[in-house]
Amino acid sequence: ADAASVDPLLATGLPVLTVSDAPGFATRGGMIELFTENHRLRFVINVAHVHKAGLRISSDLLKLAASVQREER
Repeated sequence: ADAASVDPLLATGLPVLTVSDAPGFATRGGMIELFTENHRLRFVINVAHVHKAGLRISSDLLKLAASVQREER
């Protein structure tokens, strides 16, 4: 999905885990952003957006993330 197509979903405020491979997704309000690095699937988690939706991410999943963003951007 491109950036413009996910913005309406992010604006709903519903307690839904959002995952996308759109560049910049985690910084624009998304929760988990997927990307490839050295032929491997990696991900970024924005826990501020997760908590804002009333959801929780397990510490085990956070340990696997390439990056964990803790502040709303």
